[in-house]
Amino acid sequence: GRGALEIIEEATHLLRTAPGAVLALHGIGTLPFLLGLLWFWGDMSRNPFARRHVIEASLGVALLFVWMKFWQALFARGLRACVSGEAASFNRHDCLRMFAAQTILQPAGLILLPLALSVIFPFAWTYFYFQNVTAVGADGSGSVRMHFRKAGRLAALWPGQSAAVLGIMAGFSFFVFLSW
Repeated sequence: GRGALEIIEEATHLLRTAPGAVLALHGIGTLPFLLGLLWFWGDMSRNPFARRHVIEASLGVALLFVWMKFWQALFARGLRACVSGEAASFNRHDCLRMFAAQTILQPAGLILLPLALSVIFPFAWTYFYFQNVTAVGADGSGSVRMHFRKAGRLAALWPGQSAAVLGIMAGFSFFVFLSW
């Protein structure tokens, strides 16, 4: 297979050549979630009356998380269309299936990823499983069970490449953090 640097370079090139409309799909989902999460964190850590609305606020962050994952699946669908050279089409039925798959499968990552960091599960497989849930769910076809199985197969496909890509990303993130 290809090396980790080659995969990262190919992904970077794909993002650089993607149309602005496809990149906007990612921002439409991610920006509201990040703003909501920052508001929640600030409100819960500084507001003396936070206990009164913690349930409603955490439900809002959970809904924003599902919103983000749905739009990231649309983003992955747009990237897939860029790679294949076809036009991305979004119909209501496919979007509802994508939304259902993301809503059912993605919240488990909030629990499993921290557990994977504590070496209960292999972290690279767990991380790429949930990334594959987003990418597999982007086609809008098939059942949630099919998405679950296919994401698992893809996450286990090339463990050496996955670990190398994750290691490079972690090192890059560390040096960006140090520079910041």
